[in-house]
Amino acid sequence: MQYLNRILLLCRQHQTRQQLRNIPRLILKDIGKTQYQVDKELTKSSAKNIIYKGVSHLYQFIVGRG
Repeated sequence: MQYLNRILLLCRQHQTRQQLRNIPRLILKDIGKTQYQVDKELTKSSAKNIIYKGVSHLYQFIVGRG
């Protein structure tokens, strides 16, 4: 179950970063974030993107959605 929780966490992080990528600069300013901070956060996911794709397929298979 610990592995499944880690998979779910990776999936949530990826989804959150994808949403962050689409936030307009005006809104970023409203929430007190700079484009630099966003870019820095988005680079964190680049190494995990490869893992995420494989993990996502595995997760879907495990829960019977694939």
